[in-house]
Amino acid sequence: MTDNSARIALALQYGARVAPNVIAQYLTGISTVSTPLFDHSQLHLGPKELAAADRILQRCSAMGIEALSITDSRYPKFLRDIPAAPPVLFVRGHLSVLEMLPGVAVVGSRSATTQGMEIARRISAFLSKKGWPIVSGLALGIDAAAHQGALEAGGKTIAVLAHGLHRASPAQNKALAEKILDSGGLWLSEHAPDVPAQKHFFVQRNRIQAGLSAGSIIVEGKAESGSMTQAQYCLGQKRQLFAILPPKGKSSLRLVSEGPEKLVKEHGAIAIRSLNDYELVLSALAASREALLRDP
Repeated sequence: MTDNSARIALALQYGARVAPNVIAQYLTGISTVSTPLFDHSQLHLGPKELAAADRILQRCSAMGIEALSITDSRYPKFLRDIPAAPPVLFVRGHLSVLEMLPGVAVVGSRSATTQGMEIARRISAFLSKKGWPIVSGLALGIDAAAHQGALEAGGKTIAVLAHGLHRASPAQNKALAEKILDSGGLWLSEHAPDVPAQKHFFVQRNRIQAGLSAGSIIVEGKAESGSMTQAQYCLGQKRQLFAILPPKGKSSLRLVSEGPEKLVKEHGAIAIRSLNDYELVLSALAASREALLRDP
């Protein structure tokens, strides 16, 4: 059930057009260096603003979508603590998955190689069997392979979308998206239903994928790709970063590893080269989870 703070947050964001970071500050009472002091004159909520919120909530109810404000007990703690946490999360599917967090973000190139997608599928399946929810963005390529690996292993997976949850995109992954819901997973977004995707939304959603996770695994990507943005958010949030590299002496694998190589050399990412490294991944993820749980 949606609490009243979600209605207030939606009225502020979609009715009064108050900036999301200001709304989060208002609801939580927490200010940061990057968050300007809010102007109380912006926070007046009249019938027009509340009606905007109610329309969104009615649309959510019709589609089986829950709106969780940042003060809702179901809102993931690990996401609430990041800079610029969304004031409202929209979730569609099985909310019990949120209780399993933090998960592991497995992301990478849309233009992935066959080998890269197989690696993403295998490591996601392995981690799922160990109880880790897999977080990814439902994009073509590595993301889709990560979700598929989790499903094949009987695990849970979260698709973080860069638009409203009225549908899943891209259309090529519609069947996969539906299978995520049917298998006990969920879709998640910071955008209200019917909000279309915009280019900058895809960058912003990376902070959410990182925030839901104890660590991020970058499977393939060029040095300036969107996957590198995911890595930046992961490091900024003090989560563990991993990067897939070809096994030593096996350049014939031909992974798109320019970005992952850079992450290992310049940013301290843990290299994953083969199945032999999977136990190290588990240990590093467990340590990251414990650190997150210790934080107040």
